[in-house]
Amino acid sequence: MKRRILSILVISFAASVFAVPTALVRSVTQADDESVTITYDLDEPAVVTVSILFEGNVLGDETTQHVSGDVNCKLQAGNNYSIKWFPDVDWPGHKFSETKVKVRLTAWPLDDTPDYMVVDLSSTSDGRIRYFTSTNALPGGILANKDYRQSKMVFRKIRAKDVTWMMGPDGAHHAVKLDHNYYIGVFELTAQQYYTIYGKQLGYFTGVEWWMRSVDDQNILTTVRGITADSLYPKAPDPSSVLGKLRTLCGNEIDFDLPSEAQWEFAARGGANPNGYWGDGSPVAISGDVDVNLSRMARYAKNDGLIGGTLNPYDSCNYTIGPTNGVAIVGSYEPNQLGLYDMHGNCGEYCIDMFKSDIAAFGGAIVEPDGVKYKHVFKGGRYQDKPEMCLPSYREGRTGYSAMGGGFGCRFACRAGLK
Repeated sequence: MKRRILSILVISFAASVFAVPTALVRSVTQADDESVTITYDLDEPAVVTVSILFEGNVLGDETTQHVSGDVNCKLQAGNNYSIKWFPDVDWPGHKFSETKVKVRLTAWPLDDTPDYMVVDLSSTSDGRIRYFTSTNALPGGILANKDYRQSKMVFRKIRAKDVTWMMGPDGAHHAVKLDHNYYIGVFELTAQQYYTIYGKQLGYFTGVEWWMRSVDDQNILTTVRGITADSLYPKAPDPSSVLGKLRTLCGNEIDFDLPSEAQWEFAARGGANPNGYWGDGSPVAISGDVDVNLSRMARYAKNDGLIGGTLNPYDSCNYTIGPTNGVAIVGSYEPNQLGLYDMHGNCGEYCIDMFKSDIAAFGGAIVEPDGVKYKHVFKGGRYQDKPEMCLPSYREGRTGYSAMGGGFGCRFACRAGLK
């Protein structure tokens, strides 16, 4: 197959003014099948992403969804790295020319990786973790590609470092400032993701596309993190737990865990939004157990969250769910300002913090458990709950090991960066 050298202006770009890594392009060629190959050298460990400029404008991230090779992943310093791009798929109907097209490589330092991280639960360890600059860069799109709710997990980078905000409900709120950025799951943990990692089926699920619904498990903390003395925070999750297996899948390079209460609440607020607002920035407007703004973002009691028309629909987990009742397919409602789905309603989510009734007494920090029945912080409200229980600041303490009823889920988080 013949290859022709393209006279394309190439730009090497640092992710920030403080970035050290540089990706230096060596060549850009196009084959008869229209695929474009970019070769480059990298002078420092980094994550490298690619974008295209046309007539001086940066094209949308959707134009580089079909790239492969040494791109969107952690790389060591080295020479002759290669990226393949299929413009006929991502950018059909356009021809390259000397003056109109530019290729730009961005080298992201390992302590400032891109905004989205994707973990492929079914691939080999090499190439399992990929990074993307936006959801538009995700192959297939965040909702259209069902893999992101089944065999892959998508995490959003939350830039919370050194941001001062008010945490907790009115009358008990206090100032919080986290000392690091973090990634948190865009979706709640789904039944299929649970099965892919853990190898066990949540057999009580039935209904339409159950595999993309949030895990709804009475004993979720037992399987997700483990409850032996050797797996209680601050110790690492039990190696045989869901989180333990996920860490192993990723070479124990990333500290996946349940989010702290402060991490969860900041993400649910959509950032530093104050009390009185939902995570999309709309005001709380509860009237008769209904909130029209919440209804766009959440499945809750008066928004098709009921089973059998009752707030207490079952006494066990042997129930039938459908398209519009019970636990929802994650991503069925609108995201919040940070692009996170189901932070309100659907399934309540466990945090790693042990519950204390006076949150101001420990400033949102994780504390040691006391007593025999360990209660974890439980946030976000459930599909059978009223709007007040879906507020970002609302908090409960639940054991997570023998909880009755339904609506018990979680999402995972980890510290941002690879250093």
